Amino acid sequence: MSNIITKLNAKIETLKVAQAEIIKISEDYMKGFEAQDSDTRRKELETMDHADLINLVLSLEKPKTNAKPQSGELLKRILMSNSSVALDYETIAQIVCATIPGAETSAKSARSIAHDLRVKGYVLPKSR
Repeated sequence: MSNIITKLNAKIETLKVAQAEIIKISEDYMKGFEAQDSDTRRKELETMDHADLINLVLSLEKPKTNAKPQSGELLKRILMSNSSVALDYETIAQIVCATIPGAETSAKSARSIAHDLRVKGYVLPKSR
């Protein structure tokens, strides 16, 4: 009985670590869609050297889109991460819904995207 409890506790810890890593991936993905404080941005720009500023200006001259976070893109990033091994599709879908406002992602969507990635030749960390 003690051995079973030890194994369950180890599995719980693995799930906690994996969930924390997946949440970090989600937060990093969403940072690209957040507005930045102008004072913070000014200080950041003042520390850049001349060449970096030129590269920044050139990158800003490219056509821009009003991109919004896509749940499918976040699902792909999560499914391709090693941390997704410990989580089931339902948990991954819940993380995506909690990360992207208005997202209506389900376990079925996560499973479908995982299947599409495998068909395209991607090797996912683990099949569920």
